[in-house]
This record gives sequence, C-alpha cells and structure tokens, in this order.
Amino acid sequence: MTSAPWHNDPALLDRFHPDHPDDLQVLLHDGEPRRCGRTPEGCWVTVRGVRQTLRIPIAPEGTSPPLLADAVRWVERPVYEGILLNEPQQLTTAHKGDTLLFVTSPGIPLPVRVTEAYVGERSSWSIQPCNRCGADQALDPPTIMAHTRFPDAPAGSVPVAFSAFCPCGGRCCSRSSKMPRRCPSNRRRASRGGSSGEARVKGDAGSGPPLKRGTGRRPKPRGPGNASVRIHVSGRETARY
Repeated sequence: MTSAPWHNDPALLDRFHPDHPDDLQVLLHDGEPRRCGRTPEGCWVTVRGVRQTLRIPIAPEGTSPPLLADAVRWVERPVYEGILLNEPQQLTTAHKGDTLLFVTSPGIPLPVRVTEAYVGERSSWSIQPCNRCGADQALDPPTIMAHTRFPDAPAGSVPVAFSAFCPCGGRCCSRSSKMPRRCPSNRRRASRGGSSGEARVKGDAGSGPPLKRGTGRRPKPRGPGNASVRIHVSGRETARY
C-alpha cells in the first residue's frame, strides 16, 4: 500500500500523532493579531489530501520592485486539506468539523493555516524571509497586510513593496512579482459612462481620471496614484507605491 504524500513530506516529519497517523497540529488563526485582536492557536487536524501546489516566487536580495515573473526563482509547496478536530478557544473563523487548508513554512513551529484568498495572492508576491526566524509565509493576504499597516494610503492603491514585522520580532519584506496594469492595453475596451460624455476603462475603474472621448489618451493622474516611488512610513515598516 502506497503511503499518503503528507507522510513523505520532510517538512512534516515526526509531526503526526503516533496512534492517528493522519492527525497533526496546525497553527490556526483569524489573520494577523494586530488586525483581528486574537492570537493563533495550535489545533488538531486530520489530513485528507493535497488541494494544490503553491508556487512561491523568491526574488534576489536587493531587487527593486515591481518584479517581473521571469526575474524570480520559484519554489513549490503542497497546500494540504484537512478536517478540524477540536473547537478553537477564541478564534471565530474556524470551527470543529470545518475543512481548512495549510502549508509548511520555515521558522513557524507548526504548519500554518491559509485561506483561499491568501493562496490566490501568494504567488504574486515575493516575501523576503524574516531576518530572525526565516519564516516566508504570513497570516493575511499581502494586500490585507499592506492595508493593516497603512490604512491612510490612497483608496484602491496597492504597494509594489512593503516591509512588516514578524511575530518573532524580526522583519520581512513583501514585493509584488507582477508588473502594474497598463491603461493602453485596455483602451479598446472602454465603455461609455456618466452624463458628461466620459468613458472609463473596464477593469480599471478608480485608477485615474476619466478618459475623455476624442483625446486618445488618459490624462495623467495627479497625486500618489501616479507616484511609483512614493514611500509611506509607519514606525520602521515602509511601503512603496
């Protein structure tokens, strides 16, 4: 009989219960404690399968954002799926019997829970590991982390890079591995809107001033939305737009 893939994962070695070979503890959370006000908990989970493979971009140190996808090194880790066996004491987003996802990470003592939203964003962000513990995963999607640290940033803006404190007291840096969307590529898909003869680019609403029919190009936005090197500072955590 072939053993399950999680039994052959070196990152999960010696983590399973001796009497229940598919059961292990996973670090559950409601997101970053600074945002949700609740601390993570170790809870027992029965592994049921591998949901997918998470591709993680690793950028060379000192690389300036935004990063091109072909300029990074990619590593892969399985995203496991399991059933929560016990009710968390104070968490609100996971309950006994729920199906949840988790991955392994250096520097974190237990496999860590991830959400669909986190998995959806993670491959678009290169996280420089914590300079103390080496962790390269986070408790919130990168865009949520950025908003938590810089709530006064311009509405709808997403930084190309930001730094963050790790729970261990170290520091890590997240950098986008996608080039910003360019308005000209969407120009033919402009749709009319408003009562003043203006058009907006579909999928790009709110990213700049309306496109005037007949001008052939979008007026250059004013303010932070057009400042690709704008630095936002909060303590020692910084964001670059």
